[in-house]
Amino acid sequence: MSAVDLEFANTLGNTAFCYAVTTGIVEMAGVMVDRNTRLPNISGSNAMSPLQMAILLGHKDMVWYLLDLLVHDKFADADHIELLTSSIESDLYDVALHFLQKDKTLAVRRDAKQETALHTLARKPLKTREDGSNLSWKRFVKLWRSRNQEQVSKEPTMAIKLVKELWEEVIKQDDQNISNIIGQPWRLLFVAAEIGNIEFLTTLILSYPDIIWKVNEKNHSIFHVAVKYRHENIFKIIHEVGAIKDLIAAYTEPSTGNNMLHLAAQKAPPHRLNCVSGAALQMQHELLWFQNFMEFSPRAVDIQAVKEIVQPQYAIATNKNGETPLALFTKEHDELRTKGEEWMKTTANSCTLGATLIATVDFTATFTLPGGTKSNGSPVLVKNASFLVFSIANAISLFASSASILMFLSILTSRYAERDFLKSLPRKLVIGLGGRKMGSISS
Repeated sequence: MSAVDLEFANTLGNTAFCYAVTTGIVEMAGVMVDRNTRLPNISGSNAMSPLQMAILLGHKDMVWYLLDLLVHDKFADADHIELLTSSIESDLYDVALHFLQKDKTLAVRRDAKQETALHTLARKPLKTREDGSNLSWKRFVKLWRSRNQEQVSKEPTMAIKLVKELWEEVIKQDDQNISNIIGQPWRLLFVAAEIGNIEFLTTLILSYPDIIWKVNEKNHSIFHVAVKYRHENIFKIIHEVGAIKDLIAAYTEPSTGNNMLHLAAQKAPPHRLNCVSGAALQMQHELLWFQNFMEFSPRAVDIQAVKEIVQPQYAIATNKNGETPLALFTKEHDELRTKGEEWMKTTANSCTLGATLIATVDFTATFTLPGGTKSNGSPVLVKNASFLVFSIANAISLFASSASILMFLSILTSRYAERDFLKSLPRKLVIGLGGRKMGSISS
């Protein structure tokens, strides 16, 4: 095939080089470029360049190969920001850093959707070297407390480095431009808080702490959003901002009068609630979250203590419907409590049947000894070691299955008050299932 033939496109507008790029095989693309050096500059369908195709498909080696061939300055300004945001969406953070370092103004430019690179990063949970949600929180505390020192021991990951460099360019703008960049076409801070993008938010806060004062149209700070969407690690950041946390926690929603405790009392969004399986365990999870802000008295109707972040008066404050946080919690979770009751009873009924069968077999085996009995009534195999093992195992199985039956019966006769889902019912379920499992193994 001649060099000219390689430039021919099919009915879709793609050249053979475009298809070579989509495979990600650099050697194949290299053979074609050796014949015709213009190929990397010939766009395919939808006016998409081979470089854009490689980025969208996440072929990192192909991307770097094409970047070595292409001249950065020949790209149009619109192409620059599109290549940057596409690199972020494909997790090619090192490529995105390459584009940014070539042109720092990309940090404040907008793509075809009028979004900046920070908007793309805000809705994308960042992948870091640290595994586990608690490590992200510990990393923030360490960075916050050492923010005035010259060096922090751990280097940031490529994704965090990208966020940091983008943000450093943004905060060079005046306050009005900063607000416009992070607030249009949508408020990236609150989207990041909704999805639990803690690494993104902590990087921004460390460089520009004033953003913690930003509120959305409902007068919610990022901490209010974290409470509503059940992101504990983001909410923990409030511990490190000093005395102003009391002012932030005091924000209320103008239209409803809900304070932070009311948000904690509301039912979690479905995608967060479904992180836990089973309606009863979901109810327990909701109770535990609400208990992060207030603790129930033994009667479960009076407030005993309120956590240090939220002032005690907020626990008895009413919204515009005259509801306290505890009253709102009861109202919001009534349906979930009912479903939890049905789930517990269904589970208990099913498990009771199995435990009863095991107990019946064990009880029968107690009076039907293997090998029979002698004329004096003693077992024939009484001196056999296997008979002793059988007797002990049968006794354990009978005891465990009987205890399991009692636990499941206790579940069926429980009153299913809100506080029962916190410890009582889950404990009974664990004991019942554990006894049933031990009984089946021993039998």
